[in-house]
Amino acid sequence: MSNSEKKQVNSQQQEEHHFLNEESLNEDSSNAKPTTSKDITTNASPEEKSSTSKKSKKKKKPKASTSNNQNNMNNNMTKDELDEIVEGILNEPNPSNVSSNNSNTTLQTCPIKNCKQRLTLTSITCQFCNMRYCLAHRLPESHSEKCAEKTRQSAHSSFRNDSIRLITEERRNPGIINTKGFNAEKSKEELRKRYKEKLERTKQQERGGGRGKG
Repeated sequence: MSNSEKKQVNSQQQEEHHFLNEESLNEDSSNAKPTTSKDITTNASPEEKSSTSKKSKKKKKPKASTSNNQNNMNNNMTKDELDEIVEGILNEPNPSNVSSNNSNTTLQTCPIKNCKQRLTLTSITCQFCNMRYCLAHRLPESHSEKCAEKTRQSAHSSFRNDSIRLITEERRNPGIINTKGFNAEKSKEELRKRYKEKLERTKQQERGGGRGKG
């Protein structure tokens, strides 16, 4: 074999070897898996893993909605508590909105400024402010504008309620208001009594139903 033929054979072998190397590289690149965030986290250090887990927990933490809180607050009051409030209003003899802690039982004179009148057994306690006054200042209009306004509101409310009650009585029993023996105050007390009895029966039924379910 001559030198020229040897050179040609060597060049062909080198080209074939180079071609095979390129083919093997292409196959390795095609079979290689793409790197994902999971691979990065698995290869990361323990400190990096803890930081990423904390971030994910913070993102997943739900926010409390205001509507759910309001619904929970509204559901806290039971029917028994509402019934007790209504019963307390019915049993209230006077429309007093001030606690008895404001009473001036320890004072010896009228609390009105520049009034030197001594408080005696005949002194009057205001049903709105629960303060004792002398006879000259016993009326709400004479000792407080707030008490005077409460008096007007109480009278208006009482008149409206009495009117509704009388209209209802007249619709149930036509002509009863014009009868000789009709008494408005007595009718009011009877209506109050019937309402209390009905309320008590309803409460007993609800308690009995709750025991039966339990």
